[in-house]
Amino acid sequence: MKKRVVGYSAGLAGLLIMSAALAGCSGKVTAEKVLKKVEKSMEDVTSYQMDTLVDADGNLSMSGMSFDFSISMDMKSEIWNSDSRNVNHTTGSMKVNVLGNDVSEDMESYTVTEDGKATEYVQESGSWYYMVADADTSDSSGDYFLDDASRWTLAEDPVDITTSESHSCYELTTSIGAEDWNSLQDNAEMQQFFGAMGGGVGESGDDSIMNEMQKALQESSIPMVLYVDIKTNQPVRFTLDMQDVMDAVYTAMFTAGEDDLAAAGLEDLSVELPMKMTMDFSRFNEVGEITLPDDVKNAEEYSADNIEDAISGILTDETAAEEESSAEEESSSEASSGISAIVPKKDDITESAAAESSQAVDSAAQTGERTYIIHSDYTDDQYQIDWPEGYEIQQEEGDLIAIANMINSNTAIFYLEEKSLFTEDDMKAAIADSASYWKDDEDVTNFSTGELQTTEYNGRTVVYYVSEYTYGGNTDYICYDGYLEAGDSYLQFSYDLMTSNSTKDLIPFLQWITIPGDTHQA
Repeated sequence: MKKRVVGYSAGLAGLLIMSAALAGCSGKVTAEKVLKKVEKSMEDVTSYQMDTLVDADGNLSMSGMSFDFSISMDMKSEIWNSDSRNVNHTTGSMKVNVLGNDVSEDMESYTVTEDGKATEYVQESGSWYYMVADADTSDSSGDYFLDDASRWTLAEDPVDITTSESHSCYELTTSIGAEDWNSLQDNAEMQQFFGAMGGGVGESGDDSIMNEMQKALQESSIPMVLYVDIKTNQPVRFTLDMQDVMDAVYTAMFTAGEDDLAAAGLEDLSVELPMKMTMDFSRFNEVGEITLPDDVKNAEEYSADNIEDAISGILTDETAAEEESSAEEESSSEASSGISAIVPKKDDITESAAAESSQAVDSAAQTGERTYIIHSDYTDDQYQIDWPEGYEIQQEEGDLIAIANMINSNTAIFYLEEKSLFTEDDMKAAIADSASYWKDDEDVTNFSTGELQTTEYNGRTVVYYVSEYTYGGNTDYICYDGYLEAGDSYLQFSYDLMTSNSTKDLIPFLQWITIPGDTHQA
């Protein structure tokens, strides 16, 4: 739950940036004239306040069963800008009610943008953490909507809006639809927004869910309304009605990988999620310079490990049990989909290496240039992975390590699963799913997968599939997808190698693995 709240908050921030840019929109009066006036009124604005309310009351029903749930978010953002520095301070809370059970989370964050970098500081379980990323220099999604005045419709009569004070406003309406998403799918703000709608996609990197969202948008839309003060020409309120798209998106998420609900065995599934978002703007040029408190300045760099440590340090036994249950469900979901979800495309390996291999790796985990200690969050298991020269880390998350060879495009992935959560049949299903990863790739031909095999290594039974295929019409690959028992865990692996310059043999690959108590040393 903690990670999801952080991920949702980060994704929502993208939408808030979008709405702030849209605020540059608001006299015989046409929509185009109103938009130009608003743009002019905002030229000298260096600070303002934005209050955001999100309300959703949903229902999910299937097979005669039905349950209601609600989500609400109340956030206050103060934004201050100078020529070289932008600071956003947000405080608020998120509340979720499912089956009568309330869960609430207070949130506070600072985002500082300067010198081409954006640093986000997030408070989690009483401690502060920070993350640094390159500042987004692409045109904002707000500019995209602002530049096309013809898309906006101006209401004939003014509308009275009451925020902290009363306003007589122009009302302009438009909507986000499939054509817009197709144009904006590479925009960072929109990716954050739709990632938040998907429950943290930006965190998980799951492109399949983003694809389902895009499909859902082909048949749905998000109506948007902008209210602009007639006297000052400044934005007053911005609203989004997301029921249509949220219903479609969450239904699509249930059917990810299938053609429809029937194919997913969910013919009678019904999802209703009326969600409305309201953003009120005020205090233009009244917000003073925002400085970071000392505890924020002394924040610790964000990582999955230190966040989990902070959480576990304050949880009661009852709450800890709930966290463990949630983790088990997430782990079960990951096993059912296999580790194939993070296998890079062949054409993406070189590009991703340049971007990802420069990321800092957990110093406690990477103990040498080509050594990694893979470990479980739920058991005491730790296993050493040593790989040959030429491989570089592509992804590491404690219980997962993915590496790739930039010369021959070979890839290797290791992933720990807690043995108490999965039967051997579960693991066989997971590696079967992983083995079929390349089957439907448009660049793959001659794909085949053999029967389930077993072998012995260091007294341990290794269960695996062997797949072979041709990539790009002229490059042959062989892939081993399997697992072995290791302590209280299953160590799942996927080894994908080019056959023209590699030996078709699983054992040399297994020799990369050192398990405590085994006689073999890699």
